[in-house]
Amino acid sequence: FAKLVIDAFDNTASRQLVKEACSAGDIFGDKSNCRNCLHIGFSSDYGEIIWNEDYQVPDDKGVDDCDYPLARNLILLLVAVASEIIIKFVVSGQETKENYTITLKDFNIERYRP
Repeated sequence: FAKLVIDAFDNTASRQLVKEACSAGDIFGDKSNCRNCLHIGFSSDYGEIIWNEDYQVPDDKGVDDCDYPLARNLILLLVAVASEIIIKFVVSGQETKENYTITLKDFNIERYRP
């Protein structure tokens, strides 16, 4: 079965802990390399869905992004795209890992290649 961690925390400290634990292989308790961690997050009208090996933990701005008037719309779009990415990952036998960025103001979903 596929081992997959999904990070959707809303704070920098938690995101950093998940990234480090997955990089070290400490999530499942068997010390296997768990790079199969998908980070999903947003700020204002920008969202990203990035696999652990390409993910950079953002700085903590101290702003509650859920107060953004269109946060719900962006969150729903992020969930839809993330669901597709997860399905591709599982169906492909863990071979397909695609990163995406999303901007709400222009409804742009773009593949991100670091």
